[in-house]
Amino acid sequence: MALNYSFIKYKDVYTITNNELVVLGYTLSKETCDASVVLKTGTVPVNQSVVLDIKVDGNYTFTPYTENENGTSIIVKNYNNLLISLIEGTEKIVCGCSKCNDCEECSVCEDYLSVFMKDIAFDTLNTPLYKDYIDKIQQDTLCDFTESITCALLKEKVYGNAPVKEVMVKILSYYYLAFYRKDLSLGSDIEEKQYITTKYKFVSISQCLKKLGVNPQEINNVDFSIFNNAFNNIFS
Repeated sequence: MALNYSFIKYKDVYTITNNELVVLGYTLSKETCDASVVLKTGTVPVNQSVVLDIKVDGNYTFTPYTENENGTSIIVKNYNNLLISLIEGTEKIVCGCSKCNDCEECSVCEDYLSVFMKDIAFDTLNTPLYKDYIDKIQQDTLCDFTESITCALLKEKVYGNAPVKEVMVKILSYYYLAFYRKDLSLGSDIEEKQYITTKYKFVSISQCLKKLGVNPQEINNVDFSIFNNAFNNIFS
C-alpha cells in the first residue's frame, strides 16, 4: 500500500506533508554519475508539514518511509541557480546592449556563448521537461531562421564574415521563452504564475525582445491560450 503523504514544489519551495497515522521518515540523497550520497535524514510528524531545504543545484532522490513500509523514491531535478543565472544573462544581452551593431563592439561575445551554454545545459539536465516547448518554438520560427541564416551567408560572401548577433539573440530569446512558457504552464494557481513571471523578469525582458524584433506574443500562441483573462492582465 502506498504511503499517504504529499511532496509539493510551490514557488521553488519543496514541502512534505504527512497524512499518515504514524511518523513519516525520509532521506534526501545527492545523485552524481558515480555515486549516491545521503545528505539528510528527517521525520515529519503526523498531520504536519516540513520544508525540504535544497539550495545547491543537482539531482536528488527523496525517499519516504515509515517503521513498517518503504515508499517509492522521487527524483528531484533542482537547477534553480542555473536558471536564475541564464535569466540574468539573457536580460543583459537583450536589454543591455541593444545599441551596438555587433557583439565585438559591445565586448560581450563571451556572454553570448555563456548564456547559450547555460541554455543547452539547463535543457539537457532537465530533459525531457522542456522538449515539447523547444520543439514547438523551433517549428514556429523555422521561416524566420531560414531568412536570417540566408542573409548572413550572403553577407559572408560579400564582406568575408557573417553577422551573428541577430541570429544569436533570437536563439537565446527562444530558449528563454520555451523555459518560461513551460514553467508558467506548471504553475498551480495565479499566485504561483505571477511568481514565475516575476522570477523570469518577463514583463521587462519581453519589452526588450520586442525592440529587437522578437515578439513573445507571436511565438507559440497556442500555449498562451491556457491562461485566463485575469492572468493575461499582468502582460500589459
